[in-house]
Amino acid sequence: MSLRRELTGGDENTRVKASFIVWGCATGMMAISIPLTALAGSGALIPLGVLAAAATATWKIWQLPSTRSDQASSLVDRRAKQLEERLSNLETIVLREDVDLKAKLTHLDARE
Repeated sequence: MSLRRELTGGDENTRVKASFIVWGCATGMMAISIPLTALAGSGALIPLGVLAAAATATWKIWQLPSTRSDQASSLVDRRAKQLEERLSNLETIVLREDVDLKAKLTHLDARE
């Protein structure tokens, strides 16, 4: 898979996966915190905190701008253009040196 496709594709799928991970972890934390709360007698503070954290994380995941993939694509395009320009400059330098070398060889052959 190309870098451009990885950076620009699957924005919704990535958000769904991230939300799934958050709520999967929250479910595990709830499974651990409910019995601990019953033993410690601390009330529902820890489970409510877990739910609030998972809800906040999910909200933030879905509030992230989807333009990040556009910015990443733009960055890849700019980097590719810079590399093409550098390659073009190097080709120009090599060709110029090649012409100079041929001229010197021709001059040396003429001397002999």
